[in-house]
Amino acid sequence: MYVREDKSVLGDERLLELTQRLTQKPNLTEPRSVKKGEMSPLHRLLFWFVINNAVPRGQGHKLADPMDVCFTDLLDRCEKISYPQL
Repeated sequence: MYVREDKSVLGDERLLELTQRLTQKPNLTEPRSVKKGEMSPLHRLLFWFVINNAVPRGQGHKLADPMDVCFTDLLDRCEKISYPQL
């Protein structure tokens, strides 16, 4: 379950839209993890920030799961992010 600041749940439809946006592949039919190499340079930079600063991790630096995709999109759109809800 993926929750935004306004407490609405992101469904599969929204996750598919985010996946299509980050991969720049409009023909995808279902949400999936996104490889770093599929992202635009801006989204790669934002994803790098997410995995190194916002949600640090020891592994998984090349694959963005749906939560990372959502977080990267929020940063891209300059939206407020509530860390306690994450």
